[in-house]
Amino acid sequence: MTYAKPTPIPLREVIGRLAENRLHDLTLVDVLFEAEGTITTTPAGATFTLRGTDQSFPLALTPALSKRASGAPVRLTAVVEGWREKGAFKLVPRDLVRPHAT
Repeated sequence: MTYAKPTPIPLREVIGRLAENRLHDLTLVDVLFEAEGTITTTPAGATFTLRGTDQSFPLALTPALSKRASGAPVRLTAVVEGWREKGAFKLVPRDLVRPHAT
């Protein structure tokens, strides 16, 4: 799903609609999330904040990734973990890169 302009993403809603969709009898196995934003780490954990909307998502971050990314603009590709449950979900990084300056 692509948004034409920055807007808060109702991620749980979007994933729920995909999971309920019966097109071609496909089963939703994993949800891969990719966006640009910043990562903030605190003693309570890490969050990923989307560029343009300031919407934040909890992030499962290893110490090595935390040192590379904290506070800097990044492009994050992550699996959404916990989307099947009713409680909180979190992003689990698969790839983390700093965008090239233009």
